Amino acid sequence: MTSYKVYLTGLKDDVDEADVHTYFSEYGAVESVEIIVDRETRRSRGFAFVSFSDYDAVDKIVCKFCCCAGQLSV
Repeated sequence: MTSYKVYLTGLKDDVDEADVHTYFSEYGAVESVEIIVDRETRRSRGFAFVSFSDYDAVDKIVCKFCCCAGQLSV
């Protein structure tokens, strides 16, 4: 099964996987959210990956945010 991922950057420390999942669910079915953490401190490194089973969700996200000059805030 193919999975399509979106790379997120600039995440604030208080954003958790549930927040990201809830936000991106409006674009399609979220398979998984992986917030990357520092191995030693277990704190967020400020970026994550969101996986979708359908390319349409990724396409919607790219179309909405790619043309924007600002950053995505979750």
